[in-house]
Amino acid sequence: MKNLLKVLPLLSVLVLTGCDNTSNNNHTAQPGDENYIAVIDTPVEIEIWTTIGSGNQTAFDTMLDRVRRLEPNITIKNTYQNSMGYDELHDAIVNGFPANNYPDLAYCYPDHVADYINAGKAVNLDTYINDPEIGLSEEDKKDYFEKFLAEGQEYTIPGTYSVPFAKSTEAMYYSGALIGTDLRGIDPTINNGKPLNEAYFNDLSWSELFDKLCPALIKYNEKLANDGNDKTNPLIDLNANSNAGIVGYDSDDNLFITLAQQYGYDYTDIDETGKGEILFNNDGMKELLMKFHDWANKRYIVSQGTTGSYTSNLFTANQCLFSISSTAGVTYLHSQNNPVVNVAPIPHAETESDTYNAQISQGPSFCVLDKGSEDRRKAAWVVYKLLTDTTNNTEWSISTGYMGIRQSFYETAEYKAASRLPSDDTTQQALLAKNWIYLPTVSDRVYTSPVFKGSADVRDAAGGLMTKALTKGELTEQQLEEAFVAAENEAKNAL
Repeated sequence: MKNLLKVLPLLSVLVLTGCDNTSNNNHTAQPGDENYIAVIDTPVEIEIWTTIGSGNQTAFDTMLDRVRRLEPNITIKNTYQNSMGYDELHDAIVNGFPANNYPDLAYCYPDHVADYINAGKAVNLDTYINDPEIGLSEEDKKDYFEKFLAEGQEYTIPGTYSVPFAKSTEAMYYSGALIGTDLRGIDPTINNGKPLNEAYFNDLSWSELFDKLCPALIKYNEKLANDGNDKTNPLIDLNANSNAGIVGYDSDDNLFITLAQQYGYDYTDIDETGKGEILFNNDGMKELLMKFHDWANKRYIVSQGTTGSYTSNLFTANQCLFSISSTAGVTYLHSQNNPVVNVAPIPHAETESDTYNAQISQGPSFCVLDKGSEDRRKAAWVVYKLLTDTTNNTEWSISTGYMGIRQSFYETAEYKAASRLPSDDTTQQALLAKNWIYLPTVSDRVYTSPVFKGSADVRDAAGGLMTKALTKGELTEQQLEEAFVAAENEAKNAL
């Protein structure tokens, strides 16, 4: 998941003022800023490391300038480590611990923070969050989405060790050509005999998708290809290459972990001693993966792990009708081959439970790392707090396409403008607006798994199992059993 996040180009037509990393006080004041009282009264310097790419740096620079103006005693050294991926940033930080060469405020994923906690460098932010002077007000605490804040507490020891920033989730993007498709002549039970519509796609279970819709679409597609004038206009070109399929999934590990969450099958946990537990080797997951293997052999589903590239590439080439991808990569789904693209939640488990429709939380958070100075720890927290206040959260979200981490974002004039559907449904602007409309509808579904030392390796092992299941060819139950045992042993060796 960490390496699958695609950075979204600027969505808005806002004119953002560029600045370098050392500029100060050159950002236009925002309404209400004149009432802000600086809380850091002693000069202090902190350093920030992120992997923010060039497309989003202007927005971040603008936000940092505002922070510098509001807190003039904080000198912020901002370093874009954009030549690194998330894992490489983690490695650079861990390798820098012995030489004190690491930042005060860092982009992070939960499994990275688990290593920082293990090294004794991650700061428990509860003291700052609850501080009467520099902490979050009760109104602020309610404004941040609860599940995003809870992600920073899913560690082996109590406390809050990371806080949300650039969050995203997954969506099921599908060809608008499917709307109105009449499958009654093939399977009259689909959508209660009505032509396909948005309501149907918004509430798909995995079994409905793969046991009913996909086989019906393949038959319908064959009919289009063989019927007179329509033979050059099938819904999908399944003969284009061996990787073509009805559904594409961009992240094999996300799929495995999400299935475990939705169906209530175990994946990982933390035992009473605070140590990670590997639980994914269970009958429920093995049965599910055998089902997915059968569906993959029928060309109902392909993945990045089986094709070697993002399935959004297949989607734009009309070689997938659905692409389950990160919401942060929405612009990659639009093309002239598929000019109308709709957005729906990912499919869900058939049995309703508290987690039957869970969707994974993606995107980096921030953590504060201890450099032996209370002034620096406090200043780093204050910088984070200002970076995610209502003004900056709105600017960041609109400019980059990441989810608003505050509920109030979805009430702003900027959000309402971005989510207004244009008259032309074939434009990229229309897809972006649909994506904005979609995001707040699933904010209460997002989840994260408990993290601990070695949890990144567990994720890799799980993703490998999913890729094996989705690889076309013969896979016996015994072979899958052996693969699960090997993956379990690999994961346990990382603990």
